[in-house]
Amino acid sequence: MILLGSTEVYPHVRYATLGLCNPLHSSIKYIVCAVRPFTYPDGYPINPKTIGEHLRKKRMDNRLMQSDVANIIGVSEESIWNWEQGRTKPSKKNLEIINAFCYEMYNANT
Repeated sequence: MILLGSTEVYPHVRYATLGLCNPLHSSIKYIVCAVRPFTYPDGYPINPKTIGEHLRKKRMDNRLMQSDVANIIGVSEESIWNWEQGRTKPSKKNLEIINAFCYEMYNANT
């Protein structure tokens, strides 16, 4: 049986002290577990400014691939890549679909 002891939070690293209650392991009193610091994935837009950055952020937040988003929106994977890279801008029709996609994903996460 494992009992959760105290939990202390340090900047970007969490430590949890676990107290063990097991007669077979009476010599072990505490185990300290450290969690890796959180880092954003490569290319993650922390403060998105363009529609492509917003799309990329929503896609990464929901762990979707560009091909998944392309199928949902109904465009090619290359279009998603171009929008995220800022090389092209979506048409008005696609912009409405992207807006609905981002709003729907936002509501699903809250």
